[in-house]
Amino acid sequence: MLGRSAERTAAAGLLEEAASGHGGLLLLAGEAGIGKTTMLHAIAADARRRGLMVRIAGTPADPDRAAFSPWVQLFEEHLRELDAGAARRVVGPAGAALTLLGLGDAAGAPKHAAGMGQGGRHRLLRQLAEVWQRAADAAPGGLLLALDDLHWADLGTVLLLIEMAGRLAGHRMAVVATLRPGDPVAGRVAEALGELPRLARLTLPLTRLDDAALTALTQAVGLTATADLVAQLSRRTGGNPFFATQLLQMLAANAANAPQVLAVEVPVHVVEVVRRRLARLPAATAGLLEVAAVLGAAGAVETLAATAGRDLGGVLGDLEPAVTSGLLADAGAGRWRFVHALVRDAVVDGLGARRRLDINASALAVLRDGRSPAPAAELARHSPGGLPLTSREDAVDLCRHLDRAVDTGI
Repeated sequence: MLGRSAERTAAAGLLEEAASGHGGLLLLAGEAGIGKTTMLHAIAADARRRGLMVRIAGTPADPDRAAFSPWVQLFEEHLRELDAGAARRVVGPAGAALTLLGLGDAAGAPKHAAGMGQGGRHRLLRQLAEVWQRAADAAPGGLLLALDDLHWADLGTVLLLIEMAGRLAGHRMAVVATLRPGDPVAGRVAEALGELPRLARLTLPLTRLDDAALTALTQAVGLTATADLVAQLSRRTGGNPFFATQLLQMLAANAANAPQVLAVEVPVHVVEVVRRRLARLPAATAGLLEVAAVLGAAGAVETLAATAGRDLGGVLGDLEPAVTSGLLADAGAGRWRFVHALVRDAVVDGLGARRRLDINASALAVLRDGRSPAPAAELARHSPGGLPLTSREDAVDLCRHLDRAVDTGI
């Protein structure tokens, strides 16, 4: 847990309060790869050392997952480890509620329980939350419940957490949940997730690793942490622990090609993660990110719109999900930039040859038609590097641009 001492200390304080009967909700927030799951397990280990009983569940990314999926995992694990008498006492009058979640056997309730009647959802949430209150009261040292990847949760899962958050005070119980604030979530789930920070006792936003932590991470994989290496690592990964670890492991395995690895190589696991993040974005947004990646690490929104063949207003709207998900940042003055250079490289690596050629062709046309001479490096990057010069006129035109660049000092 490099670079997270302040967060660990704050979480330890919440656990101490929970163990003494003043429970609360802890949220761990941050982008993909920033270390939320690692922090969650570190908090869980600390809780065990303090004598708390710990239950952990993840939220599946599958859109067809069952309702209340992580809570079902937690209930199953907890009730399975109790003897029959203890399980009956913890379940209490909530047998029918648990049966509705498919937990009739674990709850010792009938296979086909009656419906919840009037006010069914509120009654269901209340009874399920009360099960955990009884479980915490019965646990000698208290109870920690941990829910990972809450940004993928269904509405019922979030609503039960909201119900729980209002019932933690006065009980030896803490709940810790991880989520990505920028992930595209819509409708009532988004509204419910938006309620959590107000109800949380503590919210810990996990941010990039600083140079000191990157230095320690570099040394941990057996590499010499020179100032230049750490600077390049910071530039390409933005201090993202997952990205940095993957790049360092690649570097350690390819020490002979260190300059190339640091400059351009993209670890396969990073490409996979970025591809999954793109898949969750609207198609128009993902398409713009592909164009942006070919254009470079940063650029003007106007150039992006022209290259994509889109109107400026539509492009501004379609870029919003990329900004809120932490892939792009607003650089001001009508410009955008990739938050991590490695993300941009991964997007480019994931493009097919035809798609890359098409974007380069469009970018070259936009640069040539610009009102002011384009930088020679830009023309060269989109022409010989990405798009063959297919005619004598193309070659002559590029040479004229290069001559003008030399004359004007571009």
